[in-house]
Amino acid sequence: MILVYGYARLARSEAREVAARFGEQWTAYAEHTPAFWPKLRYRPTDARRTPGGARGPQQPAARR
Repeated sequence: MILVYGYARLARSEAREVAARFGEQWTAYAEHTPAFWPKLRYRPTDARRTPGGARGPQQPAARR
């Protein structure tokens, strides 16, 4: 349990350092990205709701 506490403190400290360095970019990223555990409910972005997602239709893998 002590190790988990130590890692949590370290993560908060590093998050403050990154926020100071990258500012608004980090804030926007951190708002949508969980710190330790993934979110249990998946909500795709608008780009992922369109056929093929943000990258367009997927091409089949090339055979060797």
